[in-house]
Amino acid sequence: MNINNFYKWIVFVSLCFITSVEAKQGEPQPILVSFEERPTWQLQLAHDGPVIYHGAVSFDQAGGSKYGMLYPANNAGELFVGIFIHGMLESSKRKAQKQKILTDADIVLGNYQDILEKFTYQELITTAAGAIHFEAETEGEFASTESLVIDSAPSYLMTQDQKTLVLNNYLKLGQTDKDAKGVAVRIVSASIDAEEPYRYWHDRDGAPLKSASAELLSESIILALQYGDSAKEKNLPFKTVRYMQGGEEKIERAQVLFQDCDRFLLRNLRGMIMSVPISTKMLQASCEQSY
Repeated sequence: MNINNFYKWIVFVSLCFITSVEAKQGEPQPILVSFEERPTWQLQLAHDGPVIYHGAVSFDQAGGSKYGMLYPANNAGELFVGIFIHGMLESSKRKAQKQKILTDADIVLGNYQDILEKFTYQELITTAAGAIHFEAETEGEFASTESLVIDSAPSYLMTQDQKTLVLNNYLKLGQTDKDAKGVAVRIVSASIDAEEPYRYWHDRDGAPLKSASAELLSESIILALQYGDSAKEKNLPFKTVRYMQGGEEKIERAQVLFQDCDRFLLRNLRGMIMSVPISTKMLQASCEQSY
């Protein structure tokens, strides 16, 4: 290697190193906060940025063709090709329908962009971590754990009547990544009692919306700690449960972990922990039962 090529090689390696460092520096960095009551426990999110909200939606109307399809074919090979092509077209059609439904559902958030654009995950987790009150019975298997990292990925839905928030939170709990346990939690808030939800959520620069979101996150962390170990309830029967999400009644097949007069705590067939308002049809019956 002559001297000119050697210098070119040095410059090339240096540029690669600088580019690599700059790329790493530009990558989103995780954000961490400690809990006031548990200073050695930390709540972690992958990165900062505006908190994710979407409009709540049902995909029932995106089911493809209403009627069956006939496949003219002279042999089994042509029949298979016909079915395959039709399946691809139907799949593409359903994806397009679902994307349109998602886009239309997000219109409900249009009046809240002034709040949501400035509401960051850093603010959310700082508020949530400071509000959590830990008790031995709610810390589950982690009650005696000295240090703990709770990795959280929360996102929110607002129902189309603008009266209910839904939190979907996917958490990992452990001292290290290797021993971390994954837990999924969904919480449907009670509907706000407000004739004009827009004015309610916008009060004091969006304080009610931010506070409700942080409270849901705090509750989801407690539920993940307390009910993350699914083995304890493995023998509970699965039941058909009716609950409310905004003004709509939903149905879920789930184990009932706890129930009071106005709320179910469930574990559904996918293992997700759900805290949901009881359907008005089941309200009276639920208060007559003791758990």
